[in-house]
Amino acid sequence: MIVVVANLGCSQPAGRAPQVSPPPGVTRFAEERSFDAAVASAETDLLLAMRGTYGRLEAQRWKVPPGLSWEQLTAYYAANLGSEWQVDMRFSEQGSGYKRRVWHLQGSPARAFALACIEVQPAAFAVMVVAQSPSD
Repeated sequence: MIVVVANLGCSQPAGRAPQVSPPPGVTRFAEERSFDAAVASAETDLLLAMRGTYGRLEAQRWKVPPGLSWEQLTAYYAANLGSEWQVDMRFSEQGSGYKRRVWHLQGSPARAFALACIEVQPAAFAVMVVAQSPSD
């Protein structure tokens, strides 16, 4: 499973990203951006789909241990974002070949947090991408 996370907004003051740490066991991924075409495609698709609503985004990749399911990841981020974040129904859960979930901050239509994952074979780990609006 390849995981893509896009962190596009905040519950903090404007220009600052939410302080949601990745799940336990997740480490910074140091491979080149082109390491896998499916990951690059999913990341590009997610960022382009969200650009019209949330603007230009910056991304980082993280290595996720095997065994974290889509359900566990979405539950983890939903709990850590808090109740002021609501699912953004403008984005379906199905991306172009990957699953995604998008949350937006109530009362701040320009702030969102997105999580997506894609299955890539053979992969012994998942890759998580954290993308966020540039800080002002």
